[in-house]
Amino acid sequence: MIRYLKRSVVQATGALSRMVVKEQSHYIIPRGRTFSVQYSLPKLPVPQLEQTLKKYLETCRPLLTDDQYKATEQIVHEFQITEGPVLQKLLEERAAKHLNWLSDWWKHVAYLDCRDPIVVNVNPGMVLPRQTYRGQKEQLAFAAKFICGVLDYKVMLDEQTVPVETLGGKPLCMVQYYQLLTACRIPGIKSDTHVFISPYDPDKPRHINVIHKNHVSFPGHVLDL
Repeated sequence: MIRYLKRSVVQATGALSRMVVKEQSHYIIPRGRTFSVQYSLPKLPVPQLEQTLKKYLETCRPLLTDDQYKATEQIVHEFQITEGPVLQKLLEERAAKHLNWLSDWWKHVAYLDCRDPIVVNVNPGMVLPRQTYRGQKEQLAFAAKFICGVLDYKVMLDEQTVPVETLGGKPLCMVQYYQLLTACRIPGIKSDTHVFISPYDPDKPRHINVIHKNHVSFPGHVLDL
């Protein structure tokens, strides 16, 4: 995801001489290049209980002493013949009703429920190569080009021209791209809320936020679409 965004930014900032929702589980996604294979993707499978427990033990092994590992093996064995099958059945029932049985849980546990500072711990970002400016004018020019690159990527998202990501030659789910920009996180006491505004909303935002040394400014419209 970040790769394509970075590519747009790099193309826009290549040389100074070139400068002239409420949270929802499902979104209505129109068909386009970005989502050309979305509806043909298989559902996320539920691993077999034995496979999950085997992976758990493999993960624990480097962290435990021999005695601790033996005790863990005993607990896992008991779980496999008692609560394990019951919970496995519940997971399989959930998987039958959802395209991705894990995504909502993962979003909350890994992101929205996290009470640590979100900068660095949760939020993605990019580090650009160090720039040398001959004055404030060049610095502002570079910032303007950077913004143009991000907006070019935003237009690609809205027009659904972002290529489908693949892994090992197989297409990946692209829904997360649809929620990348014009989205924000509303803080809560125990859990935050993810708000996403559709590009088809007539009141969609067309501005950007500029944050510098804890000061936030809101420039005028930068996207006229």
